[in-house]
This record gives sequence, structure tokens and C-alpha cells, in this order.
Amino acid sequence: MKVGDLVKRKESEWEKHNVWLTFKEKNETGIVLREEGGLLGHIATKIVVMWSSGFDWCDPEDLEVVYESR
Repeated sequence: MKVGDLVKRKESEWEKHNVWLTFKEKNETGIVLREEGGLLGHIATKIVVMWSSGFDWCDPEDLEVVYESR
């Protein structure tokens, strides 16, 4: 995952077991702005994503790449 990639949120275990609940953010596509974190390995890396609803700091394992930028 790198800057410029289009990403979506992955379906969580909680969502798989509670399919009757839907979230509008689930289907949003966002663009990766930058990668932050990793202060000497003590802080987990976060991906800064710009969604249509605003900015968010996400764990890389919670995102899936929809389209890779070149």
C-alpha cells in the first residue's frame, strides 16, 4: 500500500456476524495520503486516508487496495 492508492475498509469479524447492521462508511473508497508511525517500533504504523466523509488514521490490515497508483 502506497501514497495514491485507492482503498476500501475490510469487513471486520464483527460485521460478518451482524450482517443486519450496515454502515455508510463501509462502501466508501478513499485515497492514501501518507503513512505515519513507527517511532522506534513502539507505535504501530497508521495509514492516513482521505474519505469522502473526511480524514481518518487506519491500521493497514483494516484496508484493502482497490486500485494501485503508479
